[in-house]
Amino acid sequence: MNQTTPLYFSLVRPTRLFASIVTLALTLLVAIPANAATMDVLLAGHDLNLTYPNGASVTISFETDGTYTTSSGSSGTWTLNGETLCTVRNADGFNSCGTLASNKALGDVWVSTDGAGNEVTARVIERE
Repeated sequence: MNQTTPLYFSLVRPTRLFASIVTLALTLLVAIPANAATMDVLLAGHDLNLTYPNGASVTISFETDGTYTTSSGSSGTWTLNGETLCTVRNADGFNSCGTLASNKALGDVWVSTDGAGNEVTARVIERE
């Protein structure tokens, strides 16, 4: 039975450390209104980099074929339906959905707050 859970858990390996890091960071995907414009930017050779208060970071690469990879070694598939970005992690089929930040472009940096009140800094960067 598939359960819909917060997006940030599906983007990294299912370890407690990575879950904690991603919990702090990827909540920006559920905290800010969204549309397809940000995904268009990410699909045009840019990545989403998230930096946590403890200095840890993760970079997420979204591909036009509906797949994603992270700098932490996780990968899976994604879909965008209106404002809702959903992912399914390859390793275990874990799925989750959230809202993607709106109208972000290369170089944009913004701060979001997760459900626990922790801040995370997000930026759209050039793909390496």
